[in-house]
This record gives sequence, C-alpha cells and structure tokens, in this order.
Amino acid sequence: MTPEDVGLQDATGRNTALHWAIAFVGIKEDSTLLALAELLVQKMSPEQLGVQDATHRRTALHWAMSSSAIKDDTRLKLGNLLVPLMTEEQLGLQDATHGRTALHWAASNKQKAGKQSQIDTEM
Repeated sequence: MTPEDVGLQDATGRNTALHWAIAFVGIKEDSTLLALAELLVQKMSPEQLGVQDATHRRTALHWAMSSSAIKDDTRLKLGNLLVPLMTEEQLGLQDATHGRTALHWAASNKQKAGKQSQIDTEM
C-alpha cells in the first residue's frame, strides 16, 4: 500500500481513510482508534493530512478535536500525533460550519469537559 492509496478520498471526494477512522467509524476502543490512526498517518504524505472533507471542510484533526465521542486523553494523543506533521497553513484551516480551526474545537471541548466535571462534583 502506498501513501497515495492511503490518502485517497472516497467516492464522494470527501474523506480519506483517516477521516473515516476518526469521525465516522465510531471505534469504541481508544487503543484501536490510536493504532489505526498511527498506521494511516505513517503511510500518508503531509499534504494528505490537510485534506478537508467536502461537506464541513474539516481535516481529520478537526474531526478528532470536535468529536464528543472521543475521550479527552485520546483526543490529546491524536493531537500529539497529527499536529507535528501538519503545516501552519493546515493547522489554520477553518471549517465551513463554524469557521473554527482544530484548536478552536479542542478548546471548546475542553471547556465542555470542565463544565461537566464541575457539575459532577456539585451533585
């Protein structure tokens, strides 16, 4: 399998295998998600990491940071995997839905997690 194969977008022209693994497959085991992401990233070119899906204009990093289904520690590990490999331009890409970068999504989810922790301790 070549980097070109792994970085191909699906028939709709929207998503790479990494997009599918992070955003759509719904992998419940964090270790499985991380292992799959690491395998795909090893085979992808840096340009492919910045591919935005056609609907929401999100990179795989956007999906990793915005998904409430991914635990905070797994989100951090995915960020640590992807961010060093992406260009500043790719990291600055904004989605079409909210105009947010992946960092905006990460901060937003962290705030939600903090509020939920506060609620849990007050109960």
